[in-house]
Amino acid sequence: MGCWQSCNRDSRSVAGDATKILQAINLGSTKRLSALLNYFKSVSTIEIFDSVLIKHENIMINALGLCLLQNRFELFRLLIENNCSPVLMEEILSKENISVMHTICIEGYVEILKIYFPYYLQTNRSQSENSYSFAFTQKENIPVKGLPIHVAAHAGQVGIVAYIYEYFSELATIPSDFDVNSREETSGENCALIACREGHYNLVKYLHENTNANFEALNDFKENAIMIAVAGMRKKTSYSYIDIVEYLVEKVKLDIKYMFEELLIMASSPILIKYIEDRLHEEGIPSSKESVEKLNPNPKRITKPDEETSPLDIFFTNSFVQDLELLKKRSIISTISMYPESIDLDKQIIESLLLPE
Repeated sequence: MGCWQSCNRDSRSVAGDATKILQAINLGSTKRLSALLNYFKSVSTIEIFDSVLIKHENIMINALGLCLLQNRFELFRLLIENNCSPVLMEEILSKENISVMHTICIEGYVEILKIYFPYYLQTNRSQSENSYSFAFTQKENIPVKGLPIHVAAHAGQVGIVAYIYEYFSELATIPSDFDVNSREETSGENCALIACREGHYNLVKYLHENTNANFEALNDFKENAIMIAVAGMRKKTSYSYIDIVEYLVEKVKLDIKYMFEELLIMASSPILIKYIEDRLHEEGIPSSKESVEKLNPNPKRITKPDEETSPLDIFFTNSFVQDLELLKKRSIISTISMYPESIDLDKQIIESLLLPE
């Protein structure tokens, strides 16, 4: 407030300045905002302009922050060119639990990222400082914690991922915050696996065709990309998952035989089930969802003694393989011996159902 007093500005003039800045940004008017910048340069300083706080959706932000949240990239560029401070913007937004980089990645503000990214990298932020920031977003079911590249992958923002990948493509090192192959702390999944889990077909296709993203990686639960996509479809019904599974098998050339019993039990869509069964038959495995479920009529989830388990939890967790830990510890033969009266399979089919080494 001392700075305002030294410039002989009372609360009414400050409120009036904030209103004028708000109106200019809401209108997206470069002309109006330029006039305000010139005015402040003549009577005070850009630093004073930068310090004016504006109320927006119950939060207080400055002009640069408002341009960010409204994706006014032309106005954002104008303010940067007139020496408004990205650092001050970050400090103001952090007080409102808003991460600038996470907001850009979730909302897909590519043009703002192009302007902001060099300033962001200059500060040499460490991974620990960015791993658990919060983002201002109205989108649902998108994590607001994690590395920025993972947040962009969860949101399916192909443009953001593409810009970041190309930015570092000719550099010797890539910060883990922006490496498509960095692993998510909670799941061990990279951007390729995250895109499969979220059902973002366009991102899956981009990553495979344009980057070095590792689609052969397994997550912390030993699930591959196919299993992750099939598990994702159980939580979010979308035909894109079927496209993804087909793409992973036909284009990426992932092995459909990998843990195929779990894959069949997880599959819930008739179209997806038929596709998996047909591909298995082509690989010489005459198996089906029905036959596998007969072998495992009541799969149990392994839980800690103090963990409460709802029937709805079975097969609806992030790690389906974890739910079938008991099954993995015994062979299909031992499973059959437990239910001899309900299973009538010849030796060839029994052998085809054995878990791969």
